[in-house]
Amino acid sequence: MYGANLVNYQFSVVNGAGYKNPSRSKDVDFEGRVGVNPISWLTLGAGFYNGHLGQITAANENFPKNTATRYDALAAVSIIGIHFGTEWFQARNYKTVNTPAASAYGTSAVVNTATAGPTDDKATGTSTWLSYDINSQWQAFARYDNTKLSADVNPLLRDEYFNLGAAYKPIKPLDIAIVYKNEKVEHGSNTISGANANGSYTIGGANSNRYGRFSEYGVYAHYKF
Repeated sequence: MYGANLVNYQFSVVNGAGYKNPSRSKDVDFEGRVGVNPISWLTLGAGFYNGHLGQITAANENFPKNTATRYDALAAVSIIGIHFGTEWFQARNYKTVNTPAASAYGTSAVVNTATAGPTDDKATGTSTWLSYDINSQWQAFARYDNTKLSADVNPLLRDEYFNLGAAYKPIKPLDIAIVYKNEKVEHGSNTISGANANGSYTIGGANSNRYGRFSEYGVYAHYKF
């Protein structure tokens, strides 16, 4: 961090499988980000990722493989109680669909088998969020995501998500929020983490003009010890 919080950065070398998975991989992955605060209320950022997501081992190191890459950029404003931001990303060869006919998103695009090389594919998307501090205890917020999951194999496969809600802080360490969430997947399916003990649910179905939708209301609490 330099110049009175003007620039901050972080670079990491990781196994690529995630911090909850300590398994060994053949190669390491590289990740980094840079943030700039040119003025007090404006944040600009950019990040990258390059590697094999912990999927290359001694058993498959000679198989045909792709390298997963990701680039993202962010701009955010925070002024007079208003917090607004937008982020763009492009991720190549993270995941793809199993077949264009079924178009179930989630198949690895890094490595497949010794005879069947992985499919090249790309995902792109944007996320926009807005919140407003009504007072010291109440905040209203909303978010919208739009992602093209398989730009090269099934360009019609899209995932749209939004939420909106209100948060209340009765005491300093406690946050309570009521939230409405809505997600729609078109021309295929996507499996979404349920954030409940590794649970998940699938939205959508076989590739067609139809779509699948999931919506829910929830009350959430967060206590800082």
